[in-house]
Amino acid sequence: MKKQSGIQQKLAHFILSNRAKKLDRNKATQTLQNSKTALILFDALKKKDFAELKSFASWLGQSGISTNFIGYADQKESFETTAINDQELIFNLKDCSWLCLPKNENVSKHLKKQHDLLFDFNIDQKFPAYCCSVLANSNFKAGSYQQESNHLDFMIDIGSEPSIRNLTNQLKQYFGQLKR
Repeated sequence: MKKQSGIQQKLAHFILSNRAKKLDRNKATQTLQNSKTALILFDALKKKDFAELKSFASWLGQSGISTNFIGYADQKESFETTAINDQELIFNLKDCSWLCLPKNENVSKHLKKQHDLLFDFNIDQKFPAYCCSVLANSNFKAGSYQQESNHLDFMIDIGSEPSIRNLTNQLKQYFGQLKR
């Protein structure tokens, strides 16, 4: 991905911040017992993580939670599918504005849809995927610790072992312990 210039980056963050302020999000602590839907954000180019994400979605399914996926492919070439499941939506740089803000209508629809949980597996902090995390209309947002961000309700520091496997294991542990 082309690096944003300083002014372009500031403008993108300003616009994103304004959109986030307008988001009418029902913040609430969610547990597996009181959740029905989840949205998983992931890097569509990291094929080695797909099995782990599938396993995590299956784990959520055992609690009766239906899962949707939004994947971001940091490239201009079209990217069809990852075969994680049939509820996935993939977008790439062509689906973003010159400020790298997502402009794909299907992505916008998924983000506006109410989800009980959002799991952000964007551990490389790609800006278009970060935008999706910020703008998602989810009651409870969880993901890896991001120093300069406060949009997640629950963050896990995976600094010593930054991997999807570590993050999914930590999320399973903490959400398994949360009770109504």
